[in-house]
Amino acid sequence: MKRLRQLGAVCACITPFIFCQSSQAATLVGDDVTIRTLVGTNPNINTYMVTVAAGSGDALDLNSYGEHDIDATSIYADWDNPNFASIGFSTVRADIEYLDLDWTDAPGVLTGITLTTNIFGLDNSRISFGDDFIIVSLAGLNAFGGQSSSPFSFYQLDLQVSQVPLPPAVMLFLAGLAGLAGVARRKTPA
Repeated sequence: MKRLRQLGAVCACITPFIFCQSSQAATLVGDDVTIRTLVGTNPNINTYMVTVAAGSGDALDLNSYGEHDIDATSIYADWDNPNFASIGFSTVRADIEYLDLDWTDAPGVLTGITLTTNIFGLDNSRISFGDDFIIVSLAGLNAFGGQSSSPFSFYQLDLQVSQVPLPPAVMLFLAGLAGLAGVARRKTPA
């Protein structure tokens, strides 16, 4: 009986550490994100890799595909180079894909995206996402010129991430193991 109480005390001490959600939020900091551009009918594909750092300012320059800055929970892309005064994207296909989004610090799931932009025609219907990817379709849009309200064009994707809860089945499994340990101890002669 004494050992059963000891086992109960140990379980009571470690249970909060096992079952409590992490107090840290899921972020992309430290993740290696792949940025891929696909343009045209038989797409010309360019692939880039960036390691997400804390804060902003580590923008990756993709020339006519803008500068892309990825931080903990957002993606920012802008076109401000005067050499690209009238960039028109292919009318067939012009996608920018953000791939291999792996959440760090805590497990997470991408549940939504808030778009902020001044590119005329770019709206939520041109953005698709899944567990570990985001695709922005710029087909038929101009980064500058007649469709944009400014000589500086941008979009920002603020990512809504939900933490993945520990499945209730794990709690039941561990409770069952503790029960089996208690029964085994009871049958063993002292």
